[in-house]
Amino acid sequence: DSPIPNTQYPILRANLTLLALQIPPGDLAFDLVYWPDSLRWGLAITGGALLILGVGFFYRRADW
Repeated sequence: DSPIPNTQYPILRANLTLLALQIPPGDLAFDLVYWPDSLRWGLAITGGALLILGVGFFYRRADW
């Protein structure tokens, strides 16, 4: 009896700081995808800041 492909297993906390999965025994391959909302917000804010800096740099260079 093999697990169904694309099955999602719950992510558990181990030793207060690590992530753990409880998966059935057998020959399995799995992908652990960790994409928290805080990472998305950080990337968006960083990208916006770099865009503003880039526009400001080229705008200032054009005035010289």
